Amino acid sequence: MRRPVGRRIFIKINGVQFMTNKSNKYLITSALPYVNGELHLGHLIGCLLPSDIYARFCRARGRDVLYVCGADEHGTPVVVGAAADGMSIQDYANKWYEKHLRAVRDFNLSCDLYGRTHTERQEKLIHELFACLDAQGLIEERETLQPYSATDNMFLADRQLLGTCPKCGYENARGDQCDKCSATYEADELINPRSAISGACDVEMRPTKNLFFMASRVQDVWRKWLKSHAPKWSKTASAIANGWASDELRDTSITRDLPWGIPVNKPGYENKVFYVWFDAPWGYVSISQAARENWADWWKNPNAHYAQFMAKDNVKFHAVFFPEQQLAMNDNWKTVDMLKSMNFLNFEGGKFSKSQHRGVFLDSAIEIAPADAWRYALIASAPETDDTDFTFARFADIVNKDLNGMLGNFVSRVCKLTAKNFGTNVPVAGTVDADLKNQINEKITELTTALDACEFRAAVVALRGLYAIGNEYMTRCEPWTLVKNGDMAGAAAVLNQCFQLIDLYARVSAPFIPNAAEKMQGIFTDKHDMTWPDAFESRIADGAEFVVPENLFARIDDETVTELTEKYAPRDENKIVPIVAKIVAVKNHPTRENLHILTVDDGINHELQIVCGAPNVRAGLIGVLAPVGATLPNMKKPISQRTVAGTESFGMMCSGAELGTSDSGDEIIELGADAKIGDAYVK
Repeated sequence: MRRPVGRRIFIKINGVQFMTNKSNKYLITSALPYVNGELHLGHLIGCLLPSDIYARFCRARGRDVLYVCGADEHGTPVVVGAAADGMSIQDYANKWYEKHLRAVRDFNLSCDLYGRTHTERQEKLIHELFACLDAQGLIEERETLQPYSATDNMFLADRQLLGTCPKCGYENARGDQCDKCSATYEADELINPRSAISGACDVEMRPTKNLFFMASRVQDVWRKWLKSHAPKWSKTASAIANGWASDELRDTSITRDLPWGIPVNKPGYENKVFYVWFDAPWGYVSISQAARENWADWWKNPNAHYAQFMAKDNVKFHAVFFPEQQLAMNDNWKTVDMLKSMNFLNFEGGKFSKSQHRGVFLDSAIEIAPADAWRYALIASAPETDDTDFTFARFADIVNKDLNGMLGNFVSRVCKLTAKNFGTNVPVAGTVDADLKNQINEKITELTTALDACEFRAAVVALRGLYAIGNEYMTRCEPWTLVKNGDMAGAAAVLNQCFQLIDLYARVSAPFIPNAAEKMQGIFTDKHDMTWPDAFESRIADGAEFVVPENLFARIDDETVTELTEKYAPRDENKIVPIVAKIVAVKNHPTRENLHILTVDDGINHELQIVCGAPNVRAGLIGVLAPVGATLPNMKKPISQRTVAGTESFGMMCSGAELGTSDSGDEIIELGADAKIGDAYVK
């Protein structure tokens, strides 16, 4: 049966055609979500939205962009999900792929192709790559112990195995990775393992043969490559990758006992498939092949610029596993130049979770507010340097102040005031306001620099600054007063400048809020291209016809915020509070002299990992732990899972100042030996 190859997503991008050359090629990839449930806001801000904003910006700059994303259809999540829904795996994958396509359209993601990985093209590519690695002696057969369920009469792979995380104590961790702390480990390290298929606990380790990619043989080449590339990446991505470089790379098993995936093209392995992370990153290539006949102009072009976008839990695969393979083949594969990773977007102090249905999912989000509102508000609070918490109150505040208050109000006031006093033709220009021009040019440079560096929160600060300049200009010049006093020429000059600003706002807003940008450009009867401006320019002619638009954005009132909060984040009566906990072990942080990595016992999680900088930490100390989700007296936000200097921390050991019991903030509080571990802390 011929497999589907994906579907093209056509997004209208106003602009012009540019001549291109090999040094003008920009390759952009967004991480591939699993087809095992609805996409949520975490997926949108983690990879889909940043990659789209960057792609739109690059196109507006005249760059030749190949931007791809798609569905990761392989791996245990899909097998387990299909079984749970009583569907064939192919039908299950098709169902969620179609839903993902809907979300791509709903949120105006402009990828050249939103493809998929269960295709003939992907299988052919993986077979060729495997044969190349095998021919170079980089594949080795080994007998390993794998979890086997006697009840299910089968070996269990990844998500077919559940148990307690050996790092943080989470009781529903997967066989290879914990959804709560993102730690990776071997299956035999999982505590109290059980089958995700039957729930049976009769899981034992049995011998089976698997193929391994010999990462240890290419680690020197990879380390040299990382040293020259990682400094250009986002700080989180660089820290995670360098953490892997501080240790020896382990050879990785690349085969699995699953009924679904890319079949292994080696005699004796007919009943096995390739490990999902061996084939998934190459999905970028096969999707590119489906999108463009000249795909090699990007993928085999050393002068191309390659930007990858993902959440931090995918960095290890993109910074280590994928480039190892690319470098090992020595076949001129383009490796990543900018690896942009986002930290986690939390929801009420915990992680968004597709599998646990926690958070706002995209099918619901688009009914709550238009795509542009989500795009702008999420990127304005993007978790670039730390995990951040999503709240409806913050969402409404950004939409109301920036989009409705500054941008929407400005456009509406300019058009209505002009129509009332001059008709629906742009008034005659006067002398260009030099101060206004200088302010605008400074912000355009700031915005352009931030987007080129993929610093999205900084970009929004600059964009917001541009909106503010227009409002301040109108307030300062008071064209309504000029009209009242009979100075029609003066009012016309001011309003003309404001129409030039609307044109500018459409262009610089387009990567962020494409629908609103199109509406702003649609105000003018004569159409103009949406190329990126290098400086403020007057493109709207005197007398040009315009139409008074409807409001660009609607205000979100307090009642709506309350309703949404109650619906999607109901108050938890079992409030998370600081608890008594014991430090079991202390080790030095690998890159920070002033930090320690603690193993903490809170009575339930006996090996909780905490990063702490207090000088008085020691094994055996009984103190106070603020778990993820707890809110301390002087903090507005609850404690969240954080990445501290490249190391995950699942809570915080508290000082007296943080608990509000003293002014001491340097050392963590110490309790007596009679304090009971796991009890709520009482001042």
